[in-house]
Amino acid sequence: MLRAILIATALTLPSLATAQTLDNTQIDRADVPDSVWTTARSIAPTAAFIEFGVEWEGDLKTYELGAFDADGLHLELDILPDGTLQEIEWETPLSEVQTPVIVEFRMHYPGATMTYVERSIRPNGYTVYEIQGTDVDGSAVDFEVMDNGRRLLVLAGSENPAS
Repeated sequence: MLRAILIATALTLPSLATAQTLDNTQIDRADVPDSVWTTARSIAPTAAFIEFGVEWEGDLKTYELGAFDADGLHLELDILPDGTLQEIEWETPLSEVQTPVIVEFRMHYPGATMTYVERSIRPNGYTVYEIQGTDVDGSAVDFEVMDNGRRLLVLAGSENPAS
């Protein structure tokens, strides 16, 4: 519930006609179906969406709508054409990352620096923290930890993590 309230507090920003992210194909705002807009507005009613894209995974088409929240943090909603929410991806300040998630990251990458954290809220109720950073040698680190409320599960990490 708190997540929905925080998402709903997104500020409006000047709207751009189109935008493109690295993992999808840009589309015009007008090409987003009403069913997708209905879902987006129910989750983030005050957000001014500035990114519009379509991503295909096999036969599954997903609309990706991007905005910024009241704190200037990036928010992306992944919604199927019928309006089914697939995922909420939300940039998260390091100060709001749960301590067990930070501990897990530090255990795998001692001395590494976190540079970006995104909370991925899934329809099954799970939250996945996607962490990017640099290790002590300056190499990129990508790390994912699932938090299901009871335990953490490392989903992925870049090559050569510390044991």
